[in-house]
Amino acid sequence: MKTNCHYCGKEVIGRKGIKYCSANCKARAHIQKKEANLVEVVSQIDKILHHNRTILAELMGTHKQLTLPRLTLAKQNFDFNYITGIYQNNKGKFYYYVYDFAWMEFSSQDIMIVRK
Repeated sequence: MKTNCHYCGKEVIGRKGIKYCSANCKARAHIQKKEANLVEVVSQIDKILHHNRTILAELMGTHKQLTLPRLTLAKQNFDFNYITGIYQNNKGKFYYYVYDFAWMEFSSQDIMIVRK
């Protein structure tokens, strides 16, 4: 039974069950698969970041700065693990950026949100 290479489509010659016509095609196929997986992962992360930004934008409205209970963000499925940057102020407090917004743990139960 003749089979074709899963990467380039050429006829495969060799043992039964071989998928690629050469080591080069096998390597390229695996690289292509990894790149496709990377694009999917980046897309998922970007979706989470945009969701977080949307939540912050809706809560902020026209305010420049707002302090809310952490639970308010959690109820809207805000994911505190996904950020676009970190800034530490001169008092040692950390601001976590989500695009043009930043949030800081103001206390153990409150979050301060700032529009940059």
